[in-house]
Amino acid sequence: MAGEKHHAVGIVLLGLGLIAGALSCAPTYDAAKLEGDWSCETHWTWDNNGEPVPCSFEMNATCKDTKLSSTGVVSLGDAQWDQTTEGVCLASGDELHGTRTAVQTVAKNDAARQFETGRLGGKTLSSTGGGLPQEFRSRITSFSGDELVTVNQEGRTTTCTRR
Repeated sequence: MAGEKHHAVGIVLLGLGLIAGALSCAPTYDAAKLEGDWSCETHWTWDNNGEPVPCSFEMNATCKDTKLSSTGVVSLGDAQWDQTTEGVCLASGDELHGTRTAVQTVAKNDAARQFETGRLGGKTLSSTGGGLPQEFRSRITSFSGDELVTVNQEGRTTTCTRR
């Protein structure tokens, strides 16, 4: 159960890392086109003791001069959290990477509060992610100027559209 908790939290934070990474400037791509404001989504299924749980992370993020800031909503089934993040966004080649230096989640509904109480021992979702700073990495699979798609090390796809 503790392993599942950390796996679910890790997935959320890794998803965030993908998104943050997707906003950085890679030498392979025109840096001016990658920096800016993006709306991003990641969807996956969490195996909760054999029960599939739909999960997602949707956010608005800005990466400019290697500084990352974002606000969004994390969903694990019916549980939802508001999340804000700050960090550093970098790239080399087609690999996007960086460091999250601040992550805060706030439960939006009763399902999220029950998840924190029952699964996380009363801790917030962001407090169980392994501490800060946290590094993240992903790979650009496509970029068309207004849409950026990345894949993380677990094979989860994040799609970002310029705002």
